[in-house]
Amino acid sequence: MKCPSLSGRSTLTYEVKDGLLMITGNSGRGLFKPTPVSMKAVDDLLTTCEWITAATLHELFKGTSVNTAGFVLAALKDLEVVEPLPENTRRFRKRSQL
Repeated sequence: MKCPSLSGRSTLTYEVKDGLLMITGNSGRGLFKPTPVSMKAVDDLLTTCEWITAATLHELFKGTSVNTAGFVLAALKDLEVVEPLPENTRRFRKRSQL
């Protein structure tokens, strides 16, 4: 699957398989580590936080490029798992289930 990065300066490629999300490509210059993250771990984090940023997700990617968490956040936005806060588009919340 493909989506724009949060900055809109590159296109990311990612896959979701067996409950894991992994960034697999970036058309831009930002480095990342293709480390899979459990969608359950992401959901658990979203449930405990009022809002998150890429820095919040970075705790799931210790020892990897700081870009990895931001790229995963872009994929979560594309998957409609999160949505930006109206008052601050750099912060995201778990998307309401309609």
